[in-house]
Amino acid sequence: MREKIQRMERLDAMIRRKGTGNAEECSRKVGVSKRQLYRIFDEMRNLGAPIIYDQVRRSFVYAYEIECFFGFRPINKI
Repeated sequence: MREKIQRMERLDAMIRRKGTGNAEECSRKVGVSKRQLYRIFDEMRNLGAPIIYDQVRRSFVYAYEIECFFGFRPINKI
């Protein structure tokens, strides 16, 4: 589970930088197969990530601005 979340966080960062490249390049950067990459994208979309492929930039991007957070953070430490 932790590895899956880390991959999603890494993909989120790459998407925000518009530096994923095409599916082949992106899967290589993340260290997964193209099939696995598309599965991760599907999971991210199911969580609300509007991931699309921008033909002009040749990169995966978000269709609109979003905020992403996985995990828990303390509000007030005692």
